[in-house]
Amino acid sequence: YLGFEKGRILEPAAGVGHFFGLMPESISDNSSVSAVECDSISVRILQQLYPEADVQASFLEDATFRNNSMDMVMTNVPFVDNPHRDSRYPKMYVHDYFFQRNLYLLKPGGVMMAINSSRSMDSSRSLSSRELMAEKADLIGGLRLPVNAFTKTAGAQVTTDILFLRKKDKSNFVGEKFTSLKEYENDLGDT
Repeated sequence: YLGFEKGRILEPAAGVGHFFGLMPESISDNSSVSAVECDSISVRILQQLYPEADVQASFLEDATFRNNSMDMVMTNVPFVDNPHRDSRYPKMYVHDYFFQRNLYLLKPGGVMMAINSSRSMDSSRSLSSRELMAEKADLIGGLRLPVNAFTKTAGAQVTTDILFLRKKDKSNFVGEKFTSLKEYENDLGDT
């Protein structure tokens, strides 16, 4: 669990709360959970399944959590190509905004796990966002899933990254470099 035992946990694109439902009991029993979800039907299901959760029925841009208030953020970042509308942050696409906003919500030393399209780590248009991320967080590690990983369960064909970030604090933790792009070829010849 990356050393995480308890604390305040946020799911900023919660859907019906799959991450809450799959959380180990040793963590869920000792943590408070908060969620943001913009779909009203999903919000009602989420509230029924997890009545103890602090659920905000809104977009992340409108959520009212304080900066530096969460110990963990776990999210499946929306796979959309729209710009965000939060005037507190530079102009960027929603998938990049999710990283920026959630890193501000994390306490120093807090951990973020994000499932995201590979665009945030690969695209040259996301370089400025990666540079902002690198100022605030260290990359603990990541996994790249193949394009067909979610074909059966979600009907989606998208190369997906699972990223683990740690918000910088005064410790000596040093993560992996992740701002510059480099091509990698696996044993199958895929790049």
